[in-house]
Amino acid sequence: MMKKPINQAGIWKDRDCDYEKSYICQRNTDLEFDHTPITIPVSGVTSYSDSSYFFIPSKATWEEARKKCKTENSELISILDPYTHSFLWLQVLEYGEPVWIGLNSNMTGGNYKWIDGWKVGFTKWGSGEPKENRACVYLDLDGDWKTGACNQSHLSVCKQSDVLPPTDPPQAPGRCPESKNSPSWIPFRGHCYYISLIMKDWPGASMRCNQLGATLVSIEDLIELKFLTRHLEQLESFRPGFWIGLFKNVDGEWIWVDDTAVDFVNWKKGEPVGESYHKDCAVLNSEEGEWFTSRSSSNREFICKKKKIPEAEPNVTSLEKKGRTIS
Repeated sequence: MMKKPINQAGIWKDRDCDYEKSYICQRNTDLEFDHTPITIPVSGVTSYSDSSYFFIPSKATWEEARKKCKTENSELISILDPYTHSFLWLQVLEYGEPVWIGLNSNMTGGNYKWIDGWKVGFTKWGSGEPKENRACVYLDLDGDWKTGACNQSHLSVCKQSDVLPPTDPPQAPGRCPESKNSPSWIPFRGHCYYISLIMKDWPGASMRCNQLGATLVSIEDLIELKFLTRHLEQLESFRPGFWIGLFKNVDGEWIWVDDTAVDFVNWKKGEPVGESYHKDCAVLNSEEGEWFTSRSSSNREFICKKKKIPEAEPNVTSLEKKGRTIS
């Protein structure tokens, strides 16, 4: 049973029986002990992980529910991982009613975002969801998230936490390419990133990035690494690793293909392996964010990176010409 990547926690996967993993045992309950089932409280505050949760048992619109949470120095809940989701779903089943959660696109310009400022990473959308461009989201009895009109009435659940959502570093000026026929580029600081789900060997991936006016990605610090792994976690299917631009040259040195100085690495334990393995290119593990080596002939997905397009600055001469009248 998988626990990483986070969006696939709980999913079963087959593996060779000789592979070593942790395990879970099960035995029947000893009848001589009085076993009382654990019940989840239907009211009051429940703690889980680093947060506290409480239900509002009266039905209200999404905005009314949020106001009730605010009066208790809390916010409509953000669900950041499958473990918290399962914990809360069990409580929802106790109530037997859907509950509003803090995800909505009505107050956030059409993008579904958590109202408390956390980034959307883990999701549990129902079939065909999100169906509405602008709506509020509730957790239904089947465990799925569903969109609904924000003036509908549901129960709600509030969250109290001292953990603040991380803030993104300020974006550098410039923009990323935007075109229906071009790949979707993601801006971050002074660069744009393209995650390709097409499998290529390392030279082929490098050539494809060059065709896009980019290079295979260089990773300069932990902040940039976390930015990339956060986006990789949002991919639906299991992605074991992506080519990055780190490779070993003829002198045995590890260098970035874009000539960025190698002053940050995140090698997996035991990596990089010795020369006898002929693994001369680096792969970013999409689960852990660690790097490992691989033969350049292996086919993998990859990430491209290029500098932002500078925003055109107003030209004094052109503004003067624009202000003239033609007689």
